[in-house]
Amino acid sequence: MKFDKLCTLSLSIAMTVTAVLGPALLVKNAHDKDIERARILSYKPRPKLIVEIDTLNLNRQNFNIEYPKAIAGVFTPLQNKVTVTYYNPTDNAEYINHACNHQNGMLPLTLRHEMEHARKAHMTKMTKPHYSAQTRARIAAINETMAPAGEIIEAMDYHYTNQKPIPTCKVFVKKACDNILNTTNQQTPAQPIDFNNQKIADIVIKNALDRFKGEIKTGQYVSTLRREYYNTLEISYTPNQECDPIQKVFFMPEFDMWAPMWQFETAGGQANLWLAASDKTRQKTLNTIDSIIQANTDKLPPNNIAFNIKNYLTR
Repeated sequence: MKFDKLCTLSLSIAMTVTAVLGPALLVKNAHDKDIERARILSYKPRPKLIVEIDTLNLNRQNFNIEYPKAIAGVFTPLQNKVTVTYYNPTDNAEYINHACNHQNGMLPLTLRHEMEHARKAHMTKMTKPHYSAQTRARIAAINETMAPAGEIIEAMDYHYTNQKPIPTCKVFVKKACDNILNTTNQQTPAQPIDFNNQKIADIVIKNALDRFKGEIKTGQYVSTLRREYYNTLEISYTPNQECDPIQKVFFMPEFDMWAPMWQFETAGGQANLWLAASDKTRQKTLNTIDSIIQANTDKLPPNNIAFNIKNYLTR
């Protein structure tokens, strides 16, 4: 082979290898930085998560105005604060007392929902420049899917600990709990639920996904998906003490390594729903989320920076 042809062939191979491995090397370098950052965070003092309970006083005069716009719970990342609402009836009207009792009965689930957002904030709020638009939107979608899964876990743990169901809960939680109890052939758990069981993990993820789908249909989280899809800014976030730096190391969403976002504390110990679930459930979850992202971001023109960071202060 002539020298000039050999040089041309070598250059072609080098360019091909660079094109194929280049993005992976960039991701690896970024991941190496994550490992180093996690090592530093393990020793660096992190802010304590603030948990507050706000009281909302309700009566006949303000009920129709205050109750519809009330927020049961919220996680504020830049303040590292979880806030839940206690609904206080200051009127003897039956409908007001019923509404307050219903919301207050779900307070443990609301708190668990927001605490899961807080515990995973170092994965959901510290997105990287090398993440694709699709990956960023996926992170946002899974963040709003795994938190309802936390509600289901909390409800089942409550049932086991108190030997009775939680007083009130959302429809998707009750449906999931009923399915879990049918799977274990128990009406009241005699031991903590094993969320590392594949059938149970599938039930939890399926019902949490159904909840997310239902919320999307009502317009919830659509602006969140669009914001993350078009956001190219790396917004600074300081992880709180509830965040596990080691989980961040193993969180590689660009390679579909989602397990750290599905790690939960349960009455029966640590559980990872993603690792426990079937391949079919994992794939269906990602396919559904991808379809939702496409339906709500496709052909939508990028907006300005104000749109990118709007509402970042909550969730």
